[in-house]
Amino acid sequence: MSIQITQLKSAPLHGHALADLSRGLVQLFRHRAGRGPTQAKSYLAGDDAGLVLFRGGYTRAEKTLWSQGRGETAASYRGAVLEALSEDMRDVVREALGRPVTAVLASAHHDPDVMAAVFLLEPLGGSGSAEDGRWGADDMPASHPPTEAAGGRS
Repeated sequence: MSIQITQLKSAPLHGHALADLSRGLVQLFRHRAGRGPTQAKSYLAGDDAGLVLFRGGYTRAEKTLWSQGRGETAASYRGAVLEALSEDMRDVVREALGRPVTAVLASAHHDPDVMAAVFLLEPLGGSGSAEDGRWGADDMPASHPPTEAAGGRS
């Protein structure tokens, strides 16, 4: 069995939907979190995943926490906001792409000020689909041997 590599793309067919997705998520953050990212770009990854990359968007409060050495608090706050908005993000994705979302994975990074959100969509069943056994890796061994954990045998 071979492992299929699917390139991220924003296909012309989906261009308007992806633009709507980016715009909708930026507006969601702006209205619900006090400030939205200054840039966003959406991609499709295979049949059943979407990726949205954001730049900018930390609030004044978060920036203050970072500048006062409270980065862990700022990161925890941002994580809590992302978690609190996950259902609303699902709704924006469903509206823009016309697909239910089965999982949201979102994370933020301080320097540079970026966020990423991965949306796993309900499977369509195509060759790049997450439908049971359709991703192609199945029970194949990894292409490289596992590394020993830190503190393990030398």
